[in-house]
Amino acid sequence: MITDRAAWIVIHANEDGEPGQIIGRQPVQAGYSEDVIVTVAAMKAPRSMTAVLYEDIGIPRIFESGIDLPILHNGNSISAEFNQIVE
Repeated sequence: MITDRAAWIVIHANEDGEPGQIIGRQPVQAGYSEDVIVTVAAMKAPRSMTAVLYEDIGIPRIFESGIDLPILHNGNSISAEFNQIVE
């Protein structure tokens, strides 16, 4: 992943096909990031989740819901839906 600003990868539980409750987050610095690990409590992790890229607008490296906002590209948030795999 490449971003031109400090950001957060935020994991949302999917609720009715849309990103819902935040269940995990990890800061990333501007530039190139690879193999970023975001910890999610197993008991809170539903089968379907969405990762959304948020801009770190407020206090650096402190996630502030409502201040740090999703980064938009062509009017849409930068996101990816995925499913939990339990082995």
